[in-house]
Amino acid sequence: MTPIADDLVLATRTGDLDEVVRLLGELDSLPVRLRVLRGLVHRCAAAVTDRFGPQPEDAVFTAVAVDEHAGAADVDDLPPAVRAALRAVLAELNGDFEALEVQLSLAVREPRLTGVVHCLLWAAGLPGFSAR
Repeated sequence: MTPIADDLVLATRTGDLDEVVRLLGELDSLPVRLRVLRGLVHRCAAAVTDRFGPQPEDAVFTAVAVDEHAGAADVDDLPPAVRAALRAVLAELNGDFEALEVQLSLAVREPRLTGVVHCLLWAAGLPGFSAR
């Protein structure tokens, strides 16, 4: 991951919300957002890969979206940036790097950083992260 992505995950895990807000404030341009989101997506994909181990070449990763009450949610009902971030993680897991680039570019354009923040929460909640 990038240093900012590492620091964001660590600050999120330790509950340092002031630091999270400060670091999110540094994502003031599309290239910086893209670099950080790419690191977070990679972290999510790596954690899933580590969890499930080697997969057959024809394996396909999917995800089930759930709402705040753990009920099934339609992926198409997710905010566009969150949907793009989720699809970016799946694209990386499935080795579809063209789709990964498309989804990353969609997720970072949202000015409220909704996709970045959701991906940060996923990355912080997954096992395997250690500070640099």
